[in-house]
Amino acid sequence: MAKSTLDTLAMAGFVEQVGSRRRLIRADELLNLWVAAYPGGLAKANTLLVARGEIDNWSPPYGIDFAVSGEQALKGEIRNPATLVLYVHSYVHTDGGRRPPRELMMENRWGRDPHGNIVIRELFWRDLPSFNNVGTAPAVLVYADLIASREPRQIEVAHEMRNEVERLVQR
Repeated sequence: MAKSTLDTLAMAGFVEQVGSRRRLIRADELLNLWVAAYPGGLAKANTLLVARGEIDNWSPPYGIDFAVSGEQALKGEIRNPATLVLYVHSYVHTDGGRRPPRELMMENRWGRDPHGNIVIRELFWRDLPSFNNVGTAPAVLVYADLIASREPRQIEVAHEMRNEVERLVQR
């Protein structure tokens, strides 16, 4: 899959061959395209549940791997965050669908609500560096989740992140 992805990126002009090595070029443009496709693609496919609940003092149950994204990953930069984007490993329900851990929902008293303030997605990566600290999603995902929110205050912070393109592209 990695080779196929590299070949596709090379065909689209985002990877160039330098001797025996390949390197990413036009990373800024690639990031724009990826972030534009993210809400209807990867974000939608990995959404386990949209819920409503208290997010100021939520806590993950012991033993659950998670990564925080969106405005909660930037608590110091966004005052009074109103939403939570959380990536967790799911379990397969008896109906065959994927669900977030029951303990997470019960411990925090979150309930399903299609217009809720909490989005729980499948944690789908391994060994990628977190954004600010342990427990946060990689910077590119935090950026994409901020843009996907379509909330002006989150988009403003995303643009500030974008001004540090090097930080986004390198993570």
